[in-house]
Formats: sequence, C-alpha cells, structure tokens
Amino acid sequence: MVRAFARWVRKHRIPESTLCAAMREIRAGLIDADLGAGLIKKRIPVDNRGKRGGARTILASAQGPHSYFIFGYLKNEQEDLGPEDLISLRVFAIELLVQRDEVIKNQLKQGGLQEICHGN
Repeated sequence: MVRAFARWVRKHRIPESTLCAAMREIRAGLIDADLGAGLIKKRIPVDNRGKRGGARTILASAQGPHSYFIFGYLKNEQEDLGPEDLISLRVFAIELLVQRDEVIKNQLKQGGLQEICHGN
C-alpha cells in the first residue's frame, strides 16, 4: 500500500487482516468495480458497518505480481469518485504498475510503500 493509504488505514483503525481478506477476494475475481487503467474498487467492512456501509478502497492492480492499495474513503463521508479523481488515480496507478522490481524494493525500504499480507 502507498504511504497516504497507510495513514488512512491507521486513522480508521482498519486491521491488516481486513485488507488481506479483500486482496484474497480480488485474487478470486470478486471485485466491486473495474474502473479502467488498472484501477479496481473494493468494498471493505469498517467497524460494525459491514461492506455495504463501510469503506471503499481503490487499488492499482494488473496481471503482474504487484497490487497497491492507493486510496480509501468511508461511504458515509464521501460520495463516489468524480471524473477528475478517477483521472488522477488512473495516472498514479499506471506509474505504480510499470515500476521495476528494484524501484519497488527501494520504495519499500524508504517507506513510500508498505507490504501487507506477505505473499498470503
């Protein structure tokens, strides 16, 4: 996950296990929306609200080995993303998805990216 998303996760006390469960569902083909250009929307439960009233996460994901949680919002705090938001997130997703492994490793060391699920 990217640094800004990690801060959002900490702020809302979302456990890593919730994100890993979402990632397993995505790998099984269960997504809420394909937003194009490698963007996926996935609902996750927050507090006791369940997925429907919980949060929305946006991931940069492609056929390769890496997926990135890049944005999140609570359903009761924000409506769906607007066209400008989607364009910005698509550009960011493309930049992430074309990075070489050595760049990713460097970002992990510097804290720009944080690994979760550790291959699970």
